[in-house]
This record gives sequence, C-alpha cells and structure tokens, in this order.
Amino acid sequence: MDGLRLIKQAYPQAPWRSQLQMLVFFLVIVVLVALVAGFYLSVSARAAAVGRDIQGMQNQLELLEQENEDLKARLANITSSGALDDRADDMEFKPLDLEEALYVKVPGYSGREPVTLASTEEKPVISAEVLPDEYTESIFTWLLRYIRPYINQIFED
Repeated sequence: MDGLRLIKQAYPQAPWRSQLQMLVFFLVIVVLVALVAGFYLSVSARAAAVGRDIQGMQNQLELLEQENEDLKARLANITSSGALDDRADDMEFKPLDLEEALYVKVPGYSGREPVTLASTEEKPVISAEVLPDEYTESIFTWLLRYIRPYINQIFED
C-alpha cells in the first residue's frame, strides 16, 4: 500500500486532466439526456401521427355513413308509390281491367310448387348427458355421506 501511495504522490494528476475528465463526464450526461429526449419526441410524434390518422378515418367513416343514408333516402323516394305511379304514367301504363285480362292455360303446367318453410321430417332428439352424482352434490352432502358412519358409531357406543 505504501508503494501505491508513493507512486500516486510521485505522479500527481495535472489540473487540465481532471478538468478534462469532468468535461467528458458532463458531455456523457448531456448525450444521455439528449438520447432520452429524442426517443421521447420520436414516440410522441408517432403517437400524434397515429391520432391524426384515426381522426381522418373517423371523419371518412362519418362521410360514408352520411352518403349511405342519403342513398337509402333516394331509394325510398324512387320506390315510393307516388314515384312509381308517375313513372307508370310516363310509360303510358294503365290500370288492369279484369275483363280485359287474358288467362292462358298451358297444358302440363301445374303451377308453382308450394314453398316449404319448415321441414316435415322429424329430427332425432339428442339426449343430454346426465352428470354423475359426484359432480352435482354439495360439499355438505358429501361431508354428511362420509362422516355419518363415524357419527352413528359414536352414538351407538
């Protein structure tokens, strides 16, 4: 230990060297702070950009929903009875007179087959599996079943 102290005393550190060490230490701290700040700004900028994208998509969605509702309103207007009557008048249609109607009987044609909405065949009933008693009994029932023999034995003695 004495030898180390002698060497240290023999070669004292120059003042410019300790100043340089402090300057390097200060610069390392400044660089680390700048890196953290840059990372924070990068994340904040990306979050803001994504937020703007979401707002733009929400606005576009609102416009599309409004356009969809406008198209539904136009369709309802076009298919209303008044509009259909006006178009029929423009095309010179007239109401059908039952006496003028011509019915043509086609031999061999029996008409449309009736639509079956419900199946007539019976489907097999699938029975649900019944759980064993071990899975449906309560803890108190289970305890009574296993403790009752011991209790009966105690009271019989």
